[in-house]
Amino acid sequence: HYKADNVHFDQVVILPWTNNEVVWAYLMAGEVYRAHPATPKDTTDAIMARQPKMKLALPSDLAQFGIGFNMRIKPFSDENFRKAIAHAINRKKLREITYYYAGDVDKYAHNVLTSMEERWLSKEFLDKLTVYDYDPDKAEAMLKELGYKRGADGNWLDPEGKPLQWEINCPAGYSDWVLACDELAAQLTDFGIPSECRPIENAVFWPQMTAGEFQVAMLWSAVWWGYAHPWRGFYRLFLGDTGKRIGVPETLTGPDGTEVDLEELVTKMGSTFDEEELKKLVETAAWIANEHMLQLPYCEKKLMEFHNYAYVEGWPDVNDPLWSLAGGGAERADVVMMVQGLLKPAGQ
Repeated sequence: HYKADNVHFDQVVILPWTNNEVVWAYLMAGEVYRAHPATPKDTTDAIMARQPKMKLALPSDLAQFGIGFNMRIKPFSDENFRKAIAHAINRKKLREITYYYAGDVDKYAHNVLTSMEERWLSKEFLDKLTVYDYDPDKAEAMLKELGYKRGADGNWLDPEGKPLQWEINCPAGYSDWVLACDELAAQLTDFGIPSECRPIENAVFWPQMTAGEFQVAMLWSAVWWGYAHPWRGFYRLFLGDTGKRIGVPETLTGPDGTEVDLEELVTKMGSTFDEEELKKLVETAAWIANEHMLQLPYCEKKLMEFHNYAYVEGWPDVNDPLWSLAGGGAERADVVMMVQGLLKPAGQ
């Protein structure tokens, strides 16, 4: 390797990561020197107490957690229905229960990372967007306008008199998403839509979502991995994995009321070198995502980069921008630090 002289380790041992609970145990016992599991605050505090030389960096993972509705089927095919349901969901509470260290995403659904909102979206633009704040009374009024009504038991009936009852899916191995799934089911049930969380094994979950075999699911949202660029996020939402899973159509109306070819929009976004043109394209895409309520994000994930100085030293300061390399694949940051010669066995 052309940087072999910079690497101060003879081997790297990678332990199985079957679920987050296993990795918490590794960290607690000092069996791994570096890991990035989503971890509740009490468990984080316990790890830091057991391993006094452990540090925690919290860079953005360049992605949000979100709620996906299967737009191929009723009632989710009606964007006004999706907008009504958005007001029935307490996104801040979802974040608090799911991921203590994440950033709140509780106003919009525009598919731009909240941490980069100021970079790409003007205040004037944001002021014109629909805000999906938590407002159950507004949700109720909107549903009634669409012909829905409550039955004798207080639960919602569709315009044909059929009860609304949903299953919410999530990957079973994502402990934080399971918490979100349970909380979302509880919130919707309290609102009058009896819902049940059903986790699915990871290897089955993703193909099943892509096949459109679900009603509501916990999914990635505003995924800007790799490039920290809006092209990445809107490609995934309109054309990539997320778009395929929730059933995004090929065209949607834009801010001026005309149909926008989403593939053409994303292609221009990824090919232009004109920054002003790029910002206009991003605002058009953000408007489409928000005003059609394609997906409802509820937090921006912060990577929990645990690193233990007891065994390895040379880690960057927890606020060093080098940690931003970890978004979407934390191991790449480790590789860069190793080949640059930053990391060494403790005491060497």
